Amino acid sequence: MMLILATMISTNVWATEYAEIVSIASGDVVTASSYAAYNTTVSSKDWVITFGGNNKSVGTNGTNRSSCTLANYTKYAVSPVTSSATASAFVSKFSISNVCKISYQIGGGKNQAGKVYLIYSSDNTTFSQISTLTTGSQGAAIPAASTAYNFIFTKCSGYFGLVFIPDNSDGDWRIDDVSITFYKEKVMRTVQWKVQGENYTTGTPSTSVAVGEKVAKLPTAPDGAPTNCGVFLGWSATAIDGSTNTEPSDLFSTAGDAPEAPAGSGAIVYHAVFADIKAVAP
Repeated sequence: MMLILATMISTNVWATEYAEIVSIASGDVVTASSYAAYNTTVSSKDWVITFGGNNKSVGTNGTNRSSCTLANYTKYAVSPVTSSATASAFVSKFSISNVCKISYQIGGGKNQAGKVYLIYSSDNTTFSQISTLTTGSQGAAIPAASTAYNFIFTKCSGYFGLVFIPDNSDGDWRIDDVSITFYKEKVMRTVQWKVQGENYTTGTPSTSVAVGEKVAKLPTAPDGAPTNCGVFLGWSATAIDGSTNTEPSDLFSTAGDAPEAPAGSGAIVYHAVFADIKAVAP
């Protein structure tokens, strides 16, 4: 028989983490050494770099600088950037859902100093700057090589791009190995562990889990003998009132076997499940 004594709770505790949606590198889009516009499909997703070259770079060399503008991509020329000014945009040509964080970094370049603007469109026609930034700022300086710069903002779905403009006014302006990662928000739920209705934290188990994911660490298996519980079998989100001969369908004893956390409010409570072993007459 199975015995479990515990009470479910309904406290809401939420935290925020981020999950990657998609990432892209300029070297995946710029497929030749010549400086030009590149419209490239990468893993069935379409991207554009309005001017780049060198097999990996956004921007231009000195020879082609006059062509490095948004004259042919005026919808990306969002004020204060103009279509005639030196600029290059790196933009998704497909809609990305539920984005709330964009992180980018560069690998280096030549005279790469400049500024960057984050633009967005719900319809791929009219673009504007994202105005709900809580981290990062429009017109921020292009970061040093291998230094991530983050934009965090109110969740939205659509077409996103970074528009780069140089600090210099002539000659080379080349930004190498630009990588961009798009993130959505994870929904977190609190996890509690119970043995006979009492909180159990031996072994420092996971205390939170993202919806759709499994707990990373279980508690140390409790010893049922001191409380006359019987033999410990595992954990279950199913509350058993009294005893039953039916094993909970979600019973697990390792993190790998744990169920995925469901959507919902309140804490997820996992209860210790014990078997009451009795002698059977011959």
